[in-house]
Amino acid sequence: MRTALQRNGIEVAYVHDSRAYIAPVFLQDNPRVISAVRALRFLKKMNNRRFNERLISVCKEHNPSFLITTKGAPISPETLAFARARGISTVLWFLDDIFDPAYARWFSRIIPQYDFFFSYHSSNIRSIAGSITGKAQYMPIGIDPSAYDGTVTESDRKNYPHEVIFVGACYPEREKLFNQLVDFKLGIYGPSAWGRSSLRKLYRGPLTFQESAAAYRYSGSCINNHLME
Repeated sequence: MRTALQRNGIEVAYVHDSRAYIAPVFLQDNPRVISAVRALRFLKKMNNRRFNERLISVCKEHNPSFLITTKGAPISPETLAFARARGISTVLWFLDDIFDPAYARWFSRIIPQYDFFFSYHSSNIRSIAGSITGKAQYMPIGIDPSAYDGTVTESDRKNYPHEVIFVGACYPEREKLFNQLVDFKLGIYGPSAWGRSSLRKLYRGPLTFQESAAAYRYSGSCINNHLME
């Protein structure tokens, strides 16, 4: 999204919500430090507070027209209220299912603070039409073609030799489905919860954006499913 906005001449002030803000600057992007912060609730709470302080600071410095997030879980209602009080329009493009039990209560609490709501899941838009104060609209996901440029390397082929690949969070419905695919050369990537599931032997860890592009490109088939499908 950031690249698309910049290519259209829009100035972007980017605040990364996955950074370990409570750590020294040189460790804030360290994967092990980030994992430790996420794993311990009190550290995660401290980090979210520091992230919101950073977001408010950026709003004060740049006074943007829009505050846009693609999920927004760490953004507090107070930060959103601060932005709106300054005349900044708040936009949530939710890249998950709002009826997932992991998000449903949080979503109902946070959505009044957003002026615009977009979802790539058209059924979500139909379900909430007329029940929220902001504008709701369907917005599908696009791709950055440049992520799939480049030559195929033997290293990439060896790293992603899967017949079937899945990248995403671990849910019981997905675990049940993918257990039916274990006879294929299945590779699973995503959050560490997969490492505690019945499919832990097939779990290969998280991926960066660039690694995800390579994994999708070199694997035989890519599979996905949603909880309500």
